[in-house]
Amino acid sequence: MRLARRDETITLETAFHALHYYAAALAARIPSSGDLAALAGETAILPDGGPADPAAWSDFLEAVDRARGARPDFTLVTR
Repeated sequence: MRLARRDETITLETAFHALHYYAAALAARIPSSGDLAALAGETAILPDGGPADPAAWSDFLEAVDRARGARPDFTLVTR
């Protein structure tokens, strides 16, 4: 398993693509999870380079802003 270095950086677009690949891989391993399949679909990249669901890009950027905060909150939130 390859671990990221703390000084390694990627673009937001690459991170969004990584989110899609991760969600798709999880959805393939857990076929009964419709939520993961939906996330994989929402974060898919269309031929024009944009996300299948533009709201997913906005939500992703909001999550990035939260994670970049001075004291990010990584508390698990359940329904």
